[in-house]
Amino acid sequence: MVQTLALSVGLIVLVLGVIALLAHYTFWLPWKPRHWPRVLMYHDVGAGAQDGMNIHPLHLADQLAVLQHKQYRFVTISGLVQGLHDNSDHVVALTFDDGFAGLYQHVLPLLKHYDAFATIYLAPRIAGITMLDNTQILAMQNTGLVEFGAHTMDHVNLLNIGDEEAIAQIRNSKDAVEQMTNAQCRSFAYPFGRYASRHVKMVREAGFESAVTTKKRIVATPNLYEIPRLSMNGAANALQFHIQFGTGKYRV
Repeated sequence: MVQTLALSVGLIVLVLGVIALLAHYTFWLPWKPRHWPRVLMYHDVGAGAQDGMNIHPLHLADQLAVLQHKQYRFVTISGLVQGLHDNSDHVVALTFDDGFAGLYQHVLPLLKHYDAFATIYLAPRIAGITMLDNTQILAMQNTGLVEFGAHTMDHVNLLNIGDEEAIAQIRNSKDAVEQMTNAQCRSFAYPFGRYASRHVKMVREAGFESAVTTKKRIVATPNLYEIPRLSMNGAANALQFHIQFGTGKYRV
């Protein structure tokens, strides 16, 4: 009786353990080929709360070290687009949305250390954050390691505004980023990942060469105006990062 009870308890513990494992690690999903491009989406980098909007600099450094060890080649989004034409493989693009000021202090040194490239999407009039200033933006641009893209002027949900305003938000943000960087603004990021087919057309007609989404997928040949990205969560551990990088999905 005691032995049977012990076995039952052991079985329950095992089942609960498996359930907990499945709840946090999506290792059963199919792994995407290594040569398919990966696009990673970050926001802020700093010592604050670790979540979907912020990752600690040391945590980001660990991830870059892993990618470097795996011999992935870092590219900007424009470099990724060019690589798709040239059949380049084993590439990873780092992207940072919104333009948080912490990127200058924490990300730029890491890019230099790991000889990596990044694309930062700016919403020039975004409210509620401490944003990179013009001097920092130009300094990062001049390193040759950072490409700046546009993210609308005010970080608006394109689905919540009229078409005329959407066109202005898209076009004006391109012009503003080009003025801040003295360089061509080639790529766009849909705020909140919210958009419709008409917005894709607006972005293309505004002169952008690519656009990124928040769709969490890894694909061999992405639509250049709907490039999916892997949303990086600062609370994810090393194993979850490894699984997400391989499959496109994770749980925290």
